[in-house]
Amino acid sequence: VNQMKRIIYISRYSILSILLLACSCYAWAQNGVSFTAAASANKMGVQDQIQFTYTIIDAENLRAVSPSGGSFKDFDILGGPYQSTSTNVSIGADGHMNRSESISLTYVLKPKHTGNLTIPAGIAKDAAGHVYHSNAVPVQVVAGSVARTQRPQSMMSDPFDDPIAAMQQRQ
Repeated sequence: VNQMKRIIYISRYSILSILLLACSCYAWAQNGVSFTAAASANKMGVQDQIQFTYTIIDAENLRAVSPSGGSFKDFDILGGPYQSTSTNVSIGADGHMNRSESISLTYVLKPKHTGNLTIPAGIAKDAAGHVYHSNAVPVQVVAGSVARTQRPQSMMSDPFDDPIAAMQQRQ
């Protein structure tokens, strides 16, 4: 009898969990705007550059995307914003079409000083007046440079060249 009560309790708990998960997924799909920020590194030298990107997914009629406060106060902007867009369309087995659109703004930044700096969260606004906030990104900036030095270009530039012949030429 205790075994049967236990099975019923586990079954109820499992069904409730599945229903909550399904409702959460449905709610996310209805208002599935995602706004994130990401950097190419979390540690850098004060002489280095970093690529930083705001990406917003499924926001309709986007009007503006900018850093909160309007600027990157601890960083100089060396390039950007470079905008890229992406549209993904998939058709499920039931014939239902799913569409997702994203817009990314990428900046090339250089820190103004050393320390534990924060690249500010982004703010995005759409035509309906909705405001979206991304995450801020912490970056540790140390003296000098931590960037990997570039390897010298190989003598073999064409991937279809003969590697044996290229090695013989270097000798």
